[in-house]
Amino acid sequence: MNSLEYFKTYAKYENNYKIREAVMQKVNEHLRRAEEIRVVLDEFVQAPLRVVIMH
Repeated sequence: MNSLEYFKTYAKYENNYKIREAVMQKVNEHLRRAEEIRVVLDEFVQAPLRVVIMH
């Protein structure tokens, strides 16, 4: 179980609507950032390595 699943569970049982919305907003922000990082890393892995020779 990753950390975002813990926050989702917390939000599920939170009675205060505003707190629940704030937690879910943060969860969504973290998911979006994680997806952006994954795209960057995937592009990095697929890019051919360049060898730079310095004299």
